[in-house]
Amino acid sequence: MSRDPSPLKSGDQAPSVTLPDTTGADVALADLWAERPLALLFMRHLGCALCREQVDDLRRDYADIQKVGGAAIVTMGTVEQTAAFKANRSLPFPCFSDPDQAAYRAFAVPRGTVVQVAGPAMWGGAIRALCRSGLGKPAGDLRQLQAAFVIAQGGRLELVRYSQHSADVASTQELVAALQSAGDRQERD
Repeated sequence: MSRDPSPLKSGDQAPSVTLPDTTGADVALADLWAERPLALLFMRHLGCALCREQVDDLRRDYADIQKVGGAAIVTMGTVEQTAAFKANRSLPFPCFSDPDQAAYRAFAVPRGTVVQVAGPAMWGGAIRALCRSGLGKPAGDLRQLQAAFVIAQGGRLELVRYSQHSADVASTQELVAALQSAGDRQERD
C-alpha cells in the first residue's frame, strides 16, 4: 500500500476524514477540533505493546490533556475490535476504526521497514512496554508506524510527529505542550 510521498508538516491544514467510532456512528474528525485543540494518535496495530503503553499513559494523564484540549486515537481494527480495545483499556477518549487505512493515508502516516518495526532501536522500549502494558492480538498492518498530530481549533496542524521506529512515540508531556501552544495561538489570533 503506497503512502502520500509528501508528509504533512506543522502549519498545514489537517485532512478532512470521517471514520466510525466504537458504536459504528460516522464522525467527521474535524468536529473534534472545532471547539478546542485535539491530540490525534494513529496506532500501529491493536496488539502493539508500545502503542498500548502509550494509550495507557494517555489515559493516566487525560486530566492534564483535558485542561488544554482533547485526545482521540485511530486504529486499524474493525469497529468491534476498536470498541473492545477501548473497553478493555478503560479509555475515556474517543477511538475510531480505520481498517482500510484511509485516514492513515490522508495523514500520510508511513509504513516502516522491518528494521523500523522490529529492529534494535525498539527492543528496550518494547520489553518495558510488554511488561507494563502487555501484548495483544495484532489487527492491521504489522509494518504500520504510529504518528501523533496536535490539531488547533480550525484545523491547523500544530504538531506533526511521525515515528521513526516502533518505540518512537509522542509522550503525553509533548502532546500537552503542543495542545497548550495551539490554544495560546488561538487566543492571540
